[in-house]
Amino acid sequence: MGLKVDPVTLTDCGRALAFLGDDIKDTRRVPHLYADDCVKAMRDSPMAAALADADGASTQAKNVVQNRYYWIAHLLYMTAKNFHDTDAELALYLAGMGDLIKDGK
Repeated sequence: MGLKVDPVTLTDCGRALAFLGDDIKDTRRVPHLYADDCVKAMRDSPMAAALADADGASTQAKNVVQNRYYWIAHLLYMTAKNFHDTDAELALYLAGMGDLIKDGK
């Protein structure tokens, strides 16, 4: 069964993605890495050197993922707001979202 595309389903999908974005900063759902503690405990070891900027990289990755969820949610909200029956122009705009994950990247 295909997904019914209308303002209600677009808004519901947008809300679900926005909630996922909120979850990124919720440490109960996405815990802090605490690599700095490991670096301190294993100072002067190759492992400590490898983990030196892991917390910063983890924070940056979480920010990117969170912003991507918010961006797609916003796109779905705006599409719902401007949707008119079988709006071909908006369908093409939504099809462009596929470019975000093209080739698994």
